[in-house]
Amino acid sequence: MAETDNSDARCSLPEGAAELQLDEWKALREHVLAVEKLPDGRVLRFPAGMADQVRELAARESECCSFLRIEVHEEPEQADVAVTITSESTDAMAVIQLLAGESED
Repeated sequence: MAETDNSDARCSLPEGAAELQLDEWKALREHVLAVEKLPDGRVLRFPAGMADQVRELAARESECCSFLRIEVHEEPEQADVAVTITSESTDAMAVIQLLAGESED
């Protein structure tokens, strides 16, 4: 979604499209149940009923930000859907934090 100063941590969407997709993440985050920190990323938990919406946005994000590893898991025992966003690139953390709502855009 956002460019960092170096590395391969760059979104392939044009600026306007990237901003629209970031707005979708902001709207989705209004429903977040929890954010868990991982050493290389974050886990965002959403209500189970949002699984389709979460999967669709995560899939699009994976396409434009190939430096991110995004996995979506439905967890029936917790009645939620978890989105794990990680990366091997240290420069990707700023993007992960942005998607998790931890930094201003």
